Amino acid sequence: MKKALVYSIQEQLTEGVFGQVMTWVLEILPYLEEQGYRPENVIWDIHTVWYGKVVPGMFIPKTACTDDDPCNYFNLVQLKWRHSHHFGFENESFRKANDFLNRWFDIPSMIYEQLPEFPQNKRTLGLHYRGTDKNRDPQTNPLTADEFIILAKDFMASRGFDSIFVCSDEDGFPDRVQRFFAGIEVSEIEQIRSKDNKPLFMKSPKGTDDLCREMMFNTLRDAMALSKCTAVLKCSSSFSAWAKILNPE
Repeated sequence: MKKALVYSIQEQLTEGVFGQVMTWVLEILPYLEEQGYRPENVIWDIHTVWYGKVVPGMFIPKTACTDDDPCNYFNLVQLKWRHSHHFGFENESFRKANDFLNRWFDIPSMIYEQLPEFPQNKRTLGLHYRGTDKNRDPQTNPLTADEFIILAKDFMASRGFDSIFVCSDEDGFPDRVQRFFAGIEVSEIEQIRSKDNKPLFMKSPKGTDDLCREMMFNTLRDAMALSKCTAVLKCSSSFSAWAKILNPE
């Protein structure tokens, strides 16, 4: 029975939980399975600069072996660059990614317990506006909050949604959506948001305090809530793309 420990050095992972860390984890799972490793025989020790330990923590490995068991050691970053699997964008890509994720990891029960309840038998539109530094990043397509809301209005009108779930790192954006769509039920997960156009996850002491853990779980709550929506309108962000990995439908 092959056993392994997959680890990272904290300074190796300097970006977002979904934009870097969990995407890299997901991309090495096919290689681990090809090499004969199984979820119950792999220990995870994934540390990050801004969020502290993400696995286990944010995602719970389906691990049965212990640190005392003899095993091979793999650095996540080295595996990523040598054996990364690209799922592509075919019809079944997100379902395959979802299958790997569910085979290897569980989501903490507390996340499900704290999700908003959407109206039953109604259509909910998820909105994710990733502002702050994304509007200055040349790799993205900058979009103002007002432009995004106008696009949401057109999308709402063409699809007939009954409610909206909104998440954003920008302070005031959920309130702006609430005012613009007066008369439509708008929900959010209340949390700390950025007030100075800087990414929120870079504001706390590096992976060392309760604020890091709170932000980590808020990120997962938002992603899970988006995955429960009928459809999601999103900006340039891996975070909201993960809603479709969490729920391919």
